[in-house]
Amino acid sequence: MKILITATLLIFGSITLKAQSDSTFIMEPLSEEAFEVMRLFFNYDKEFPLETEILEITDKEDFKMEKIVFNSTHENRVSSILALPKTGNEPFPCVFLLHGAGKTKEGWFEESSNYFGVAQGLLASGYAVMMLDAKFFGERESKNDYEKPGYFIFEKHWRYIERDVMVQTTVDYRRAIDYLESRPDINSSKIGAIGSSMGAMMTFFLTGTEPRVKVAVAKATPNLQRKYSANSAYNFASAIKTQPFLMLMGRNDKWNGVKASRQMFDLISSPTKELIFYDSGHHLPEEWKDESIKWIQKYLK
Repeated sequence: MKILITATLLIFGSITLKAQSDSTFIMEPLSEEAFEVMRLFFNYDKEFPLETEILEITDKEDFKMEKIVFNSTHENRVSSILALPKTGNEPFPCVFLLHGAGKTKEGWFEESSNYFGVAQGLLASGYAVMMLDAKFFGERESKNDYEKPGYFIFEKHWRYIERDVMVQTTVDYRRAIDYLESRPDINSSKIGAIGSSMGAMMTFFLTGTEPRVKVAVAKATPNLQRKYSANSAYNFASAIKTQPFLMLMGRNDKWNGVKASRQMFDLISSPTKELIFYDSGHHLPEEWKDESIKWIQKYLK
């Protein structure tokens, strides 16, 4: 039976991204056996050396920013930013910020980005924030011959690129927690996550496979109906058993309709969860930022 399930995962674990309509969705949680096989995609050897380097420290008015690189699995060298507030008391709780397709880790600090304000609000509230470049994005484009990964995912439909981006980056965030556990200025028992679009999918993956993530927000999560797929957020919903989990969705989002969003929300096992809809498409109004920060403030103390 396990051999059959594993083969199914290998075949269907990387089907191409496509917009989904509500009428196509009949969702149910995976069996525990099937999910445990799927979880194997996200396993790694924690003893593998991180070989962390802090390349640069930038002093801002209200926080300091460290540019950090570390080793992950499959010979991936991960580029990241860790920002630490100048107010509040150490050790700081830390919130991961997971960017979407077409963005990079720097987008959370760019005033022109629709992410701007989240990191700043968290830092002002006494939280550290950490963000990574997803595999093939930003400073990791060199591993994709400097080609934008969106070209291969959305135009070429190269399925393994999509799979590698999301599975590998989820593992990278688990490795980031390993690193944070070594820092006396970070409270590694208080780790949260906020993800947008592709990053929201990875927030489901990360929260469903990593118990060290204690609270999460998924904004505008694409919902891909692929049973036994390691790239389908709904397959991980029932594995979110205890963490407070907030879903923020647009009523007219082509990647996840109202009915499908509610079905995915219902699959989340955690007793502490909330689903908020906005009258928007995939790009939510500014209010999503305040809702995300309030959720973190309420449950990551």
